Amino acid sequence: MRLLTLILCSLAYICNVAAYEYNISACCITQNEERFIKEWIDYHRLIGVDHFYIYDNMSNDNSRLVLEPYIQEGIVDYIYWERTYTTEKEWWHVQREAYIDAVERAKDHSKWLAVIDTDEFIVPIQDTNLTTFLEDFDEYGGVCISWVFYGSSGIQTFSPDKWMVTQLLHRAELTHQLNRMVKSIVRPERVDPWKSFFPHTCAYKNGYFHVNADKKNLKKSVVRDYCSQRIRLHHYWARDLDFLYKMKLPRYSRWIGEEKALEKMKIEQEMNKHYDPAILQVIDRNQNKYAP
Repeated sequence: MRLLTLILCSLAYICNVAAYEYNISACCITQNEERFIKEWIDYHRLIGVDHFYIYDNMSNDNSRLVLEPYIQEGIVDYIYWERTYTTEKEWWHVQREAYIDAVERAKDHSKWLAVIDTDEFIVPIQDTNLTTFLEDFDEYGGVCISWVFYGSSGIQTFSPDKWMVTQLLHRAELTHQLNRMVKSIVRPERVDPWKSFFPHTCAYKNGYFHVNADKKNLKKSVVRDYCSQRIRLHHYWARDLDFLYKMKLPRYSRWIGEEKALEKMKIEQEMNKHYDPAILQVIDRNQNKYAP
């Protein structure tokens, strides 16, 4: 009887997944990410993501060339996102429009959609990979995963011969206030995109809601929740020092002025308090299939 139950459960799972082209997709909006985008795709493929919706916000580097093999394989849907902005508030609207579009594209095609950025990496601590983690959340509208900020580890320029995430291994305190923000992995057909507070959380159709990794109902649209021991979202806000001061600082200077931007850069020091190589175990567990 127990064997029959296991067989029936397995068949139900297979049929459920077969109803979609993709089990797990991820979407992001990018601009001049040729240095980072390949690793972001390959890492997430390693843990179970099988499709990507990439919104290119008018890049003028070689991002498209890097993405071309994935586009040809059907792994990436490439969308050129011709939108301009001059302030942080305008950038929020550019992102939100892209994510609304991604939810609509993924609906009926992908069972799950992770709405994250290219400096964010999903790290399943206790589960084998993201696939096995999400098997536990079929009944919900979405799952919210908390940030864990990782700093530059004092590295001026990380080596291009290894993944960035294997080199930047120092993080902030898990209870740091920066780590209370979340990002979402959603069931696209259960999302009400026009009421959603992208890029962090979504609104859902009647009968559905989001939970955290511990299955706690998160009723608010703006969620602040400390990270679970089960899964977290590593946020490589600074990347290396070259990126921090050559890319991040000028961007914030345009938004808030140079003096305030320089002050904001100081939080990077708080992101290097603790050595925490948890992501290395995740990579090893999944046999390092795509890593250099």
